[in-house]
Amino acid sequence: MANQKAVDNILECVREAYDKMDVNDDNTVTFGEFKKFCDKIDGMEEIAQTFATYDTSDDQRLSLQELNDFVTGKVPKDKIEVCHVRKLFKSRDTSGDGKLDRAEFRALLVDCGYSDTVIENTIEAVAGEDGMVTLQEFLDKWEHDE
Repeated sequence: MANQKAVDNILECVREAYDKMDVNDDNTVTFGEFKKFCDKIDGMEEIAQTFATYDTSDDQRLSLQELNDFVTGKVPKDKIEVCHVRKLFKSRDTSGDGKLDRAEFRALLVDCGYSDTVIENTIEAVAGEDGMVTLQEFLDKWEHDE
């Protein structure tokens, strides 16, 4: 019973946050409304990724149900994984240029739990001639291999 009360409290907080986001009271949250609410989050890219993770219907709008689903762990695993990979990539991109060198890419793959063999094969398959890997190159390979 204590767990249900905790969930109910969280969902009430979600409802309050949702009501604050839904500035025009149309029972959906546009990306613009979401961005205003999330002004404290560092950077537009992170806001866009967070919004896309919550927006499971991919209609560029958040319903209260989608937000509740995220909070209660019902968001599809692949959406959460892509969001996590993006954050890992960004954290390993020490130069901030949107690319990882081989050492940074290796560290990311280790963080993801891959074996040495998989790491070497992935680096060879994904790294360009310059030895660098962009986020999109990695996501293309990662999503293709799923």
